[in-house]
Amino acid sequence: MAFGVIFDMDGTLVDNMPPAWRAINRALREKYGFEVPPEEVKHYAGTPFSAKVGRWKKVYGVDVDLDYLLPLYEKWEHEEMAKNPKNPKGLISLLEELKTRGVALGVATSTNPMRAKRTLDLFKLSSYFQCVVTMADISHPKPNPEMFLTAAQKMGIDPKHCIVFEDAPSGIQAGKNAGMKVVALRNQYLPKEEADKADVQIDSFEDLSYEKLKRLVGK
Repeated sequence: MAFGVIFDMDGTLVDNMPPAWRAINRALREKYGFEVPPEEVKHYAGTPFSAKVGRWKKVYGVDVDLDYLLPLYEKWEHEEMAKNPKNPKGLISLLEELKTRGVALGVATSTNPMRAKRTLDLFKLSSYFQCVVTMADISHPKPNPEMFLTAAQKMGIDPKHCIVFEDAPSGIQAGKNAGMKVVALRNQYLPKEEADKADVQIDSFEDLSYEKLKRLVGK
């Protein structure tokens, strides 16, 4: 039987955390006079901008206007990424192998459709995926499983035959809540206790192959 693999985008398919936070902090600094320090970034991993705004209100007492922030952030982030758009080690080889073997591939990302498409196109990844699920497709963000369950439905794969790749606590929990196997991509922002909730932990896509994923999902 077939199985499917669903990838988070930011920080997983695309190593964009540094340029993303440079862009966010530039916008916050110019308009509101503050920025998020590096040690705080882990609290925002995998969260939609509405959640980030809520935390800024709580922590800094600042009402951030999303209509102001989002266009600037997306523009500046794209400019930063376009300077050197490199894929994570082993990603393309793994995607090529999975696609050749007929594995259903999807993306589930806590962003808007335009930014998702622009980012995937920039890194030349769009052609690998059967579906891209964004915040526009769901009502409940991660850690709710809706995003991953929607991707599985679009791919035509039973959730129990799906594997999720994630780099953030909310995404790992969403994958588990969806009844899927979860692969955690370790990074400096992911606490060990959160990574330990995944079924498998990796430091690089080079650590995995079609056969290893097939065994993970019990095929």
